[in-house]
Amino acid sequence: MLIRYAAAEIAMSEGLKIALTALLGVGVFVAGQLLQRIVVEPLQDLRRTIGKIAHALTFYANFMHYQPSPFEGGGGVGKPAEEMNAASLEIRRLASDLQAIPFVIPGYRIFALLHIVPSPNAIDVAASNLRGWSNSLGKSSGEHQQKVAEALKLKIPGLFPRSPRLAEGKTKFNMEAKD
Repeated sequence: MLIRYAAAEIAMSEGLKIALTALLGVGVFVAGQLLQRIVVEPLQDLRRTIGKIAHALTFYANFMHYQPSPFEGGGGVGKPAEEMNAASLEIRRLASDLQAIPFVIPGYRIFALLHIVPSPNAIDVAASNLRGWSNSLGKSSGEHQQKVAEALKLKIPGLFPRSPRLAEGKTKFNMEAKD
């Protein structure tokens, strides 16, 4: 009788081990999914947004000194007003996206202290200068773009700093002829 009781106890403990292992596996899976949805995906969204900003800094760099096209009633030379408006809206959208992300990531300040994400101040500086660039598109000297790149620690080869000839306003179109 004692042997039967011991065998039943062993069998029940094996069943309990299996159940606890399965329950623990489900718990780990749920915790991992929560961590992914709450922390990892918003961090990836932040990186994706910063990547889009780096793209905009390069792609819209030639919009700095352009005035509306005379074909659109602007009287200047450069990009059509429709293109300028679309670029302005895209840059403003990036500023809004960037400024919203810290509110989505729980413990954002802790990640910023660990240098995993830009500081809240850097986000504010970058978003503010993106809005400034959006408002001054076509009249900008590149100051807003440079501040955005510095705030987000973006290194874009060939874009910043500008060459001394461009800083002095000398281009191939307005350089003085040499004797």
